[in-house]
Amino acid sequence: MARKKTNFKKAVKKTVERQNREASSYGYLRLPKGVSVFKEKEGHVYIDIMPYEVTMDKHPDLDKEDGIAEKGSLWYRRPFKTHRGIGSDNETIICPTSIGKPCPICEHKKKRQLEGTEKEELDAFKVSKRNLYCVIPINDKKQDEEPYIYDVSDYLFQQLLNEELSEKEKFNSFPDLDDGFTLDIRYEEKTFAKNKYYAANRIDFETRDAYDESILDDIPKLDNCLNILSYNEINNLFFEIDDDEENETDEKKEKSFDEIVEEPKKTPARRKKTVEKEVDEVEETPKPSEVSTPEERKTSRRRAPKKEVEKEESKSKCPYGHKFGTELDQHDNCAECESWNECLDASESE
Repeated sequence: MARKKTNFKKAVKKTVERQNREASSYGYLRLPKGVSVFKEKEGHVYIDIMPYEVTMDKHPDLDKEDGIAEKGSLWYRRPFKTHRGIGSDNETIICPTSIGKPCPICEHKKKRQLEGTEKEELDAFKVSKRNLYCVIPINDKKQDEEPYIYDVSDYLFQQLLNEELSEKEKFNSFPDLDDGFTLDIRYEEKTFAKNKYYAANRIDFETRDAYDESILDDIPKLDNCLNILSYNEINNLFFEIDDDEENETDEKKEKSFDEIVEEPKKTPARRKKTVEKEVDEVEETPKPSEVSTPEERKTSRRRAPKKEVEKEESKSKCPYGHKFGTELDQHDNCAECESWNECLDASESE
């Protein structure tokens, strides 16, 4: 039985890309070496949320007037957005609008929305709000007292945290190294589509000892932990376009262009110059203000208007003694004739 041949170049590339996206079972996270993902559990959980150094110019929480989340400053969370169920493998990817870049999925949703698509279809393209935090578990039997990355939906944690802080403003300094507080979070187990997860339903605050500033050397820069695919990668994943199809499309475009500009065989030298000029016009798309009318295009190719041809036709003669306007390109010396254009116009006017 013949063995099926494997295209290793393509297969290995796609496998490597998938494995990179699935780092530590969180395809959209780029985890620093030695740093793990924090796991919630049912009941009381104690964590210290640590500040990290912002490394991007346009952080989602940026407020220059109050100096919040500016590049080089310390902040406690990294908001971002995700799209779920993308491609044949139902992947979860980070929406590039999280870093201020365009997203093909969001663009497609807007297009479909303008076309009057039903809400049910549009919901498949919506984004989910999430946050990254750097946390240190306190008195946890399964997780060491060291920095972890906590990835959680906005709905399951940040919204409750905002509510608690609105009522207990004195705890707003919870991420501060000197004057911070330990969070006492009570989680309850819930189930959705047969999947279990833990949602915070209460947050209290407890005093804690100060951290030395040197701890910041061990805190991951959360802005760098987001594994964001390029526009083309997301587009190909979303519309399920593989590399071969993309390359085939490019080849067809190149072939089509070659057919447009291909010069006819046995073309006289003077006619060849005119064809080359037309090729330049295909390659360089003119600005709207430079687009010529049909009559202007005739003039630009050095053809005299028909009225002038009719007036001058009777005066024109072939310098080689051939029949002017009727024997165009029927003789070897036609290619070098200085009256070739006039002869062409005369032949077309008949």
